[in-house]
Amino acid sequence: MQKPISVSGGLRDILGGIGSNYANLGADGTFADDEAGEEADAEAEEESMRLRLLLENFDQQQQERYETFRRANLNKANIKKIANQALGHSITPNVAIAIGGFSKIFVGELVERARRVQAQWSESGPLTPEHLREAYRRYKMETNLTPDSRTPVRFK
Repeated sequence: MQKPISVSGGLRDILGGIGSNYANLGADGTFADDEAGEEADAEAEEESMRLRLLLENFDQQQQERYETFRRANLNKANIKKIANQALGHSITPNVAIAIGGFSKIFVGELVERARRVQAQWSESGPLTPEHLREAYRRYKMETNLTPDSRTPVRFK
């Protein structure tokens, strides 16, 4: 029986298994054994089938949003500039691409949260800065991943 796909889960459902296919990859670029290679191929095919099923079930608005998401990207020069300032040394282009990918996913999740805030407030139309601020405030409260800038960091 096929696992149901949640359209509301967003990109996390689509990207959930990426990277797991390569757990048995040997140093020479081949899989440790044939069974692992076949299993990885089956997982990749299942992932492709899940993505296809998800895309087929999108309505017109969701399809347009997905296409916009796929086309959108962050300026790599700005990403490198910010990362270089934060780290104190230059980063490679591959690191800039990875940071851009994580940033794009974070922005997408923040927009999804802001849309939920907008719905809870019974408002419609474009998102406002208030929706985004409230979504970010809730994100910080739920995840505890962002430090509170008002508390000083003390080193022992």
